[in-house]
Amino acid sequence: QYQPSLAHHFIAELERQDKLLRNYTQNIDSLEHLSSITRLIQCHGSFSTATCRNCHYKVQSDEIKDEI
Repeated sequence: QYQPSLAHHFIAELERQDKLLRNYTQNIDSLEHLSSITRLIQCHGSFSTATCRNCHYKVQSDEIKDEI
């Protein structure tokens, strides 16, 4: 539903030109992954997976999106 912005593509281009050491993001939308940025630190995690805080079972967020 959402797409990476020009800013995401610009950061990806910096990485392709080997001018990006690391990209820190506070966003949890994972749009950086959609724009192929690999040198990525997601400071607050992402919404691509969900993990149970009790048993640490992990699922893809698509599997539970309707329940949320």
